[in-house]
Amino acid sequence: MRYIILLACLGIWGSHPIVGQVKKDLAIGIGNPELTNIGLRLQIVDIQLGFGIGIVPSANGLLTTTSFEFYWNYAGSSKLSTRKPWYGKLFYSIIRDNNPISINRLFTLNLRLGRELNISRKVGFSLDIGPIFELSRSSTQPGGFYHPPEVGSIGFGTVLFIHI
Repeated sequence: MRYIILLACLGIWGSHPIVGQVKKDLAIGIGNPELTNIGLRLQIVDIQLGFGIGIVPSANGLLTTTSFEFYWNYAGSSKLSTRKPWYGKLFYSIIRDNNPISINRLFTLNLRLGRELNISRKVGFSLDIGPIFELSRSSTQPGGFYHPPEVGSIGFGTVLFIHI
């Protein structure tokens, strides 16, 4: 029964006029804790939802991140974009450290304020900064984790985005 309800909701949502107003961005960036990352964002009016993956080599292997992002473009105007340039960003990230000794995970909640700067109608970049809050961590071996962000650490990011 729940699958029928889900399909009905998707059918109604899919036929709604707002679906045609969805804009997409490819995002390539660097930041803390996102690492070197690539992502996809979907925008409906002043809200963006995104998903990103990141990677960086570490002394013992690779650090990878997965992030789920929520943006609210709330203020300002731009000559090159209909999107408001000032935004708030809330995202959840999972940082994974795969090393020969153990597999470690760090879960964080990140709050950011930022600004988008358009270079053209299709390309721009953004800068943001804000606190990182550690939610939890896990390890297959105690003490195997790299130095994690602690409550109140500062996160930052810069992203090149391309409207697709």
